[in-house]
Amino acid sequence: MKKAFSTLLTLIFAAVLFLSIGCSESTTTESVATIYGSWTRLITDDAGLQFNAELKIDENSYNFIVLDEGTGHTDSYAELTISGNKMLIVSDEDCLSLGEAATYEYLLTSEKLSLFAVEDSCYPRVKAIQGIWNKK
Repeated sequence: MKKAFSTLLTLIFAAVLFLSIGCSESTTTESVATIYGSWTRLITDDAGLQFNAELKIDENSYNFIVLDEGTGHTDSYAELTISGNKMLIVSDEDCLSLGEAATYEYLLTSEKLSLFAVEDSCYPRVKAIQGIWNKK
């Protein structure tokens, strides 16, 4: 059941990503899509509070940065590896008691990054990381 839900969620995010990009991608500017770099998005927490965040991904880690003050949310850092279309989180101090390792699949265009939790028992991280990010 959990696997079926995860698969369904992945398909929904993929559909939203590709429908939202549609024909808006420029055919005159060629760029190579890469997961590395800075991404931003508006996040809504469980209390309904919205805040902007940035996700900076490099070859070995990511930094999750809360861009708005007074949200009660904090920045975080995790070590990772990228393999194929998977981001494997191998060390995350903020999720030690909740299971620090995790697997996310991603879909990527030059302007959008969609991250989907395949396996992650750290709910705060899922809430922060999973979703559609915009290239900064």
